Amino acid sequence: MLFENRLPPLEALNFCDELFFNEFEKLCGERYRILSVIQNNFQRKYIPESDLNELKKQFRRKISEKRWGEKILKKYEKFRKELIYELLSSSKKRYRNKDAVELITDFKKIRKTASPLDAMSNMLNLFSSQIGIDFYNHLKKYSNKEEILNKNYIYYTQPVKNSRWFKISVKNLADKITLSNIDKNFSKILRIANYIKDDVSELLDLRKKLTRGLFKEISNRLKCSYKDLMCLQISEIEIFLHKKNIDNYLIADRKRITVLFYPKKLLNIYGGKEALNFISKGRMREIKIRERKGNTLSGQPASSGRAKGIAVLAFSGAEANRRMKQGNILITAFTSVEYLPAMKKAAAIITDEGGLTCHAAITSREFNIPCIVGLKVATKVFSDGDIIEVDASKGLVKKMNQ
Repeated sequence: MLFENRLPPLEALNFCDELFFNEFEKLCGERYRILSVIQNNFQRKYIPESDLNELKKQFRRKISEKRWGEKILKKYEKFRKELIYELLSSSKKRYRNKDAVELITDFKKIRKTASPLDAMSNMLNLFSSQIGIDFYNHLKKYSNKEEILNKNYIYYTQPVKNSRWFKISVKNLADKITLSNIDKNFSKILRIANYIKDDVSELLDLRKKLTRGLFKEISNRLKCSYKDLMCLQISEIEIFLHKKNIDNYLIADRKRITVLFYPKKLLNIYGGKEALNFISKGRMREIKIRERKGNTLSGQPASSGRAKGIAVLAFSGAEANRRMKQGNILITAFTSVEYLPAMKKAAAIITDEGGLTCHAAITSREFNIPCIVGLKVATKVFSDGDIIEVDASKGLVKKMNQ
């Protein structure tokens, strides 16, 4: 459900519920409709343009709201401590002799404590991807030299605190631009966003590690695997625990294909034939999905430069690292730290998702690799082996005639 925290697709079902959308609305005053299709261990997400435009309006208002970013950070640190406390408490318990009520109570307590963090990460990812380009354009008021702009962009968007992967890398800058008050506030929000997004990713790993005992006991009682539980919502796990059995047909359907549809009222989940039927009846048109066809796509320039090479499509870091050769052009939905070996070999990087502060954008600028993000359908339009020409300064990707 557009989780920047990189939950594996089906694992997102455990944490996709009304709690998430309630917390998101508290943060920025808006909800959004979304449709997500999970198939072949890949999640493709769609949000209507009208909803994104409304979110952009809300985000742009927040830029001029003094201390909004600092308030978010203060809340985050509070919720983070609460979640770690709950996780540590759970990890010390022996659940073998506990009844089903206590198991599910602890599960729900952890979920409730984590939901504000999930919403913050998601909201700040949207903030960065939807209006991060505005900050770069704001910098153009101070200089017309691309080298100075890029250095200042990195300086003013680096994380406000060191996190697992993103560190404060530029402490002193010779050509530092002096920002206006509103741009200082914008910079602070982006820096807080980069810290929180990465830190939430680390918290997810911690959540998985410290809830292992709880999940293991639930798996044993339901005679299923951990991966099976990841196909279910918490409310469904609760029902199956009380029944003392699990619906293996439901799990098999969801592993085959799952559709999550949230029309701002009630989350709907469809699996297997039901999901295929949902798609075949054109329900996707309810949020006006538009696929771009042709040989040329445009996206958001993230790191300037030109390149030409053979396209490699990858949907995981492991796949990208295995298949990328020096000089290939990496095309993927998004990147994360696991993609780094493949990214270092790339002549250019192209992503469906992201904005100027996403992982692909930041990393490509550090490596001086041409990069375009936010093309939405690059992984559908282009194929493995295509000869691709990239003009990252203009945000254009073109398939050459072979």
